[in-house]
Amino acid sequence: MLKKKKRLTTKDFNGVFRESRVLHSKYLTLRYSRVTGTAPFLGSIVVSKKIANSAVLRNKFRRIGYIFFERISNTLKQNTACIFFLKKDAMTLSEVDLSSEMRILLEKAGLVA
Repeated sequence: MLKKKKRLTTKDFNGVFRESRVLHSKYLTLRYSRVTGTAPFLGSIVVSKKIANSAVLRNKFRRIGYIFFERISNTLKQNTACIFFLKKDAMTLSEVDLSSEMRILLEKAGLVA
């Protein structure tokens, strides 16, 4: 699980949401922007109630995303923040496929060092 200091706070989340660039794939939407100061890479995963009605499923996919962030945190650029929004089709993906989709979007955004 991703450490709390590497997750976005509500204040940071709102800032990234307003001032971000957006990339889309079939399964995910990525919003990302620079963070002021000397912050580490900050990340967040959003799974809407429209996507997964069960809290267990929503938490499962959030956990998969946070584990992915933890694994590649050393290769991500500092002073950046990103938010992944899962789409309905993402519920059919395995853990490996979801992680690879996330990596592809991060590489397109240029956030992988």
